[in-house]
Amino acid sequence: MEIYTSAKDGDELVANIKSDLENVRKWMLQNKLQIQPTKTKHMYVHWIVF
Repeated sequence: MEIYTSAKDGDELVANIKSDLENVRKWMLQNKLQIQPTKTKHMYVHWIVF
């Protein structure tokens, strides 16, 4: 799974990611799926300031 988002600052970025993860969680529950934490490798965050 990959989540892409953009934001004007760190607080907005965190809020966007939390919202996206909550949507994924709801979708997984509706479809009777589970996250496999032992298969989670890493999270990469890249920040570009223009």
